[in-house]
Amino acid sequence: MDIQKERQAFEKVIEDMGLSTTKVCANEVYTTQKVRDMWAGWQAAKAQAVPEGFVLVEKSKIESWYLDEYEGMYTDEPDNFLHDLEIGSVQAVKRKDYLIINEQTLYAACPWNKNDETADCWKFYESKAEADLVAENCIKNWNDGDSQEPSHD
Repeated sequence: MDIQKERQAFEKVIEDMGLSTTKVCANEVYTTQKVRDMWAGWQAAKAQAVPEGFVLVEKSKIESWYLDEYEGMYTDEPDNFLHDLEIGSVQAVKRKDYLIINEQTLYAACPWNKNDETADCWKFYESKAEADLVAENCIKNWNDGDSQEPSHD
Protein backbone atom coordinates (compact mmCIF):
# COMPACT_ATOMS: atom_id res chain seq x y z
CA MET A 1 0.00 0.00 0.00
CA ASP A 2 1.45 3.36 -1.05
CA ILE A 3 0.85 5.42 2.11
CA GLN A 4 1.16 8.79 0.36
CA LYS A 5 -1.42 7.87 -2.30
CA GLU A 6 -3.74 6.48 0.36
CA ARG A 7 -3.37 9.63 2.45
CA GLN A 8 -4.19 11.82 -0.58
CA ALA A 9 -7.28 9.73 -1.39
CA PHE A 10 -8.37 9.82 2.26
CA GLU A 11 -7.89 13.58 2.54
CA LYS A 12 -9.94 14.20 -0.61
CA VAL A 13 -12.85 12.25 0.90
CA ILE A 14 -12.50 14.07 4.24
CA GLU A 15 -12.38 17.50 2.59
CA ASP A 16 -15.43 16.59 0.46
CA MET A 17 -17.18 15.90 3.76
CA GLY A 18 -16.28 19.40 4.92
CA LEU A 19 -13.81 18.27 7.60
CA SER A 20 -10.31 19.66 8.18
CA THR A 21 -7.24 17.68 7.15
CA THR A 22 -4.85 19.99 9.02
CA LYS A 23 -1.98 18.08 10.60
CA VAL A 24 0.50 18.78 13.36
CA CYS A 25 3.57 19.46 11.24
CA ALA A 26 6.26 17.40 12.98
CA ASN A 27 4.56 14.02 13.03
CA GLU A 28 1.85 14.20 10.35
CA VAL A 29 -0.94 13.61 12.90
CA TYR A 30 -4.36 15.12 12.17
CA THR A 31 -5.40 17.84 14.61
CA THR A 32 -8.87 16.45 15.36
CA GLN A 33 -9.54 13.10 17.04
CA LYS A 34 -12.41 12.41 14.65
CA VAL A 35 -10.16 12.65 11.57
CA ARG A 36 -7.42 10.63 13.32
CA ASP A 37 -9.97 7.88 14.02
CA MET A 38 -11.22 8.00 10.45
CA TRP A 39 -7.63 7.75 9.12
CA ALA A 40 -6.99 4.72 11.36
CA GLY A 41 -10.20 3.11 10.07
CA TRP A 42 -9.24 3.88 6.46
CA GLN A 43 -5.85 2.21 6.90
CA ALA A 44 -7.36 -0.82 8.63
CA ALA A 45 -9.93 -1.26 5.87
CA LYS A 46 -7.23 -1.06 3.19
CA ALA A 47 -5.02 -3.53 5.04
CA GLN A 48 -7.89 -5.98 5.37
CA ALA A 49 -8.92 -5.65 1.71
CA VAL A 50 -5.74 -7.38 0.48
CA PRO A 51 -3.78 -8.93 3.34
CA GLU A 52 0.01 -8.84 3.24
CA GLY A 53 1.41 -11.71 1.20
CA PHE A 54 -1.67 -12.01 -1.04
CA VAL A 55 -2.53 -10.54 -4.42
CA LEU A 56 -5.81 -9.58 -6.01
CA VAL A 57 -6.41 -11.39 -9.32
CA GLU A 58 -8.94 -10.86 -12.11
CA LYS A 59 -11.26 -13.86 -12.54
CA SER A 60 -10.41 -13.86 -16.25
CA LYS A 61 -6.85 -14.93 -15.29
CA ILE A 62 -8.12 -18.19 -13.74
CA GLU A 63 -8.73 -21.22 -15.95
CA SER A 64 -10.42 -24.48 -15.04
CA TRP A 65 -9.00 -27.72 -16.43
CA TYR A 66 -10.67 -31.14 -16.21
CA LEU A 67 -9.02 -34.56 -15.98
CA ASP A 68 -9.79 -36.93 -18.84
CA GLU A 69 -8.88 -40.14 -17.01
CA TYR A 70 -8.98 -42.22 -20.19
CA GLU A 71 -6.36 -40.00 -21.89
CA GLY A 72 -4.56 -39.34 -18.61
CA MET A 73 -4.40 -35.59 -19.18
CA TYR A 74 -6.19 -32.37 -18.30
CA THR A 75 -8.21 -30.42 -20.87
CA ASP A 76 -10.02 -27.11 -20.72
CA GLU A 77 -12.95 -28.59 -22.65
CA PRO A 78 -14.66 -31.44 -20.73
CA ASP A 79 -17.09 -32.01 -23.61
CA ASN A 80 -14.19 -33.71 -25.40
CA PHE A 81 -14.54 -36.70 -23.06
CA LEU A 82 -18.04 -36.29 -21.62
CA HIS A 83 -19.94 -36.13 -24.91
CA ASP A 84 -20.73 -39.86 -24.69
CA LEU A 85 -22.02 -39.69 -21.11
CA GLU A 86 -25.18 -41.78 -21.07
CA ILE A 87 -28.49 -40.38 -19.87
CA GLY A 88 -28.99 -41.21 -16.20
CA SER A 89 -25.31 -41.88 -15.51
CA VAL A 90 -22.95 -39.87 -13.32
CA GLN A 91 -19.21 -39.49 -13.76
CA ALA A 92 -16.82 -37.91 -11.28
CA VAL A 93 -14.47 -35.42 -12.94
CA LYS A 94 -11.45 -33.85 -11.25
CA ARG A 95 -11.04 -30.11 -11.84
CA LYS A 96 -7.99 -27.92 -11.28
CA ASP A 97 -8.04 -24.15 -11.37
CA TYR A 98 -4.92 -22.45 -12.66
CA LEU A 99 -3.82 -18.86 -12.37
CA ILE A 100 -2.51 -17.52 -15.66
CA ILE A 101 0.24 -15.11 -14.71
CA ASN A 102 2.09 -15.10 -17.99
CA GLU A 103 0.87 -15.83 -21.47
CA GLN A 104 3.16 -15.52 -24.44
CA THR A 105 3.71 -17.05 -27.85
CA LEU A 106 6.79 -19.20 -28.19
CA TYR A 107 8.12 -20.63 -31.45
CA ALA A 108 9.21 -24.24 -31.81
CA ALA A 109 11.84 -25.43 -34.28
CA CYS A 110 14.22 -28.37 -34.61
CA PRO A 111 17.85 -27.25 -34.36
CA TRP A 112 20.74 -28.94 -36.15
CA ASN A 113 22.98 -31.08 -33.96
CA LYS A 114 26.56 -30.57 -35.23
CA ASN A 115 27.90 -33.48 -33.15
CA ASP A 116 25.57 -36.09 -34.62
CA GLU A 117 24.97 -34.35 -37.97
CA THR A 118 21.21 -34.79 -37.40
CA ALA A 119 18.20 -32.69 -36.55
CA ASP A 120 17.66 -32.47 -32.80
CA CYS A 121 14.41 -32.63 -30.88
CA TRP A 122 12.36 -29.43 -31.05
CA LYS A 123 13.17 -26.51 -28.79
CA PHE A 124 11.30 -23.29 -27.90
CA TYR A 125 12.51 -19.88 -29.05
CA GLU A 126 11.38 -16.45 -27.86
CA SER A 127 11.08 -14.90 -31.32
CA LYS A 128 9.85 -16.11 -34.69
CA ALA A 129 12.97 -14.66 -36.32
CA GLU A 130 15.23 -16.80 -34.09
CA ALA A 131 13.14 -19.92 -34.73
CA ASP A 132 13.17 -19.22 -38.50
CA LEU A 133 16.99 -19.00 -38.46
CA VAL A 134 17.26 -22.28 -36.54
CA ALA A 135 14.83 -24.00 -38.94
CA GLU A 136 16.60 -22.65 -42.03
CA ASN A 137 19.98 -23.77 -40.67
CA CYS A 138 18.59 -27.22 -39.96
CA ILE A 139 17.16 -27.56 -43.48
CA LYS A 140 20.42 -26.30 -45.04
CA ASN A 141 22.51 -28.79 -43.08
CA TRP A 142 20.02 -31.56 -43.73
CA ASN A 143 20.12 -30.97 -47.47
CA ASP A 144 23.93 -30.55 -47.55
CA GLY A 145 24.79 -33.93 -46.05
CA ASP A 146 23.85 -37.55 -46.20
CA SER A 147 21.93 -37.24 -42.95
CA GLN A 148 19.75 -39.68 -41.17
CA GLU A 149 16.09 -39.09 -40.51
CA PRO A 150 15.51 -36.25 -38.02
CA SER A 151 15.46 -37.53 -34.45
CA HIS A 152 12.62 -36.25 -32.29
CA ASP A 153 13.60 -37.87 -29.01
